[in-house]
Amino acid sequence: MIHHISVSAQNPQHVAQVLAEIFKGQAVPFPPAPGSYMVVAMDEHGTAVEVLPAGSEIMPGSGPCVFAKNPMASEFTATHAAISVPACQSEIESIGAREGWAGCPLRSRLLL
Repeated sequence: MIHHISVSAQNPQHVAQVLAEIFKGQAVPFPPAPGSYMVVAMDEHGTAVEVLPAGSEIMPGSGPCVFAKNPMASEFTATHAAISVPACQSEIESIGAREGWAGCPLRSRLLL
């Protein structure tokens, strides 16, 4: 079970809204990282996904971590996860196809 994961996307708000649809949860702004959104699954585990702007980096700070943007970042990332969601495989594949997201297969990972 994963309670929290952070990913990056070209359009964090849109990706968060789509993930919220898959989780049957909610997408809300995530103020600690400007331009980011938090997907809250509303499940008994407190599962959440932070969707940060592409190129975001999380660095240690003097207190909490610091969010920064790397202007030289690649558009690709190695971040991926297998997460249980209430949407069935056909729903996920339909949503992925609608969004034009590539997958290998979609039920196991989405290219955000």
